[in-house]
Amino acid sequence: MNSDFKLFIPARISSKRLPRKPLIDIFGIPMIVRTFNKAASVVDAENIYVVTDSKEIKEVTEENNIQTILTSDKCLTGTDRVAEAATFFDTNNIYNLQGDEPFFPKDDLKKFIEETIDHNKNYIGVTPISDPEKIQSLSIPKVVLSRTRKILYTSRSPIPASKEVTINPTFRQVCIYKYNKFDLLNYYGPKFKKSRLENIEDLEILRFIENDIDVNTILLSDLSFSIDTKEDLENLERFFN
Repeated sequence: MNSDFKLFIPARISSKRLPRKPLIDIFGIPMIVRTFNKAASVVDAENIYVVTDSKEIKEVTEENNIQTILTSDKCLTGTDRVAEAATFFDTNNIYNLQGDEPFFPKDDLKKFIEETIDHNKNYIGVTPISDPEKIQSLSIPKVVLSRTRKILYTSRSPIPASKEVTINPTFRQVCIYKYNKFDLLNYYGPKFKKSRLENIEDLEILRFIENDIDVNTILLSDLSFSIDTKEDLENLERFFN
């Protein structure tokens, strides 16, 4: 695997839906440490950094020998934190694995990096969903794709929608991203504000879409599982069956 890249794991302690989320104990290990361990099972640890504005998170990660960058408290999103951290490195290949993905599939991470590392573009993982309950869920970002699998729009609402009262199969986001560093630094970082649609939907990738920056997609499995709510925590047992 090409080693010319950095993988950042953004983490903030003030999550509204699940307070202190990165430090939640998951079977004896803090969530952020589990996410790092999963990434390090595929990527050399020297290429992985946790990025956070929390000194408490930094203390925990460094106690576990995880490289950590303390970012500005003016960063509005995880992508803004990744952008700030990316300024310290020469590589153009910037990856972002969300800190609330402690069980991210190893095969998906390997596939995503291998299929994007040699392309100077922006990517996100996606997977099909047809379960009406998941399509209706406001905690799951849905994605509409073009013919060439570029993102047309993403929303927490059920999209695409029709005049009929039906639920249409669609795609959901998988929380792994690859950024072209030039595009990333032009739209994200502590000096930037959220774009209009990004602010409405609370989906940071919309900042690229609103500024006419292409976001390509890689089809991944449906096994990823982000932990956003107390209910998600209660469903963790299925990963240990």
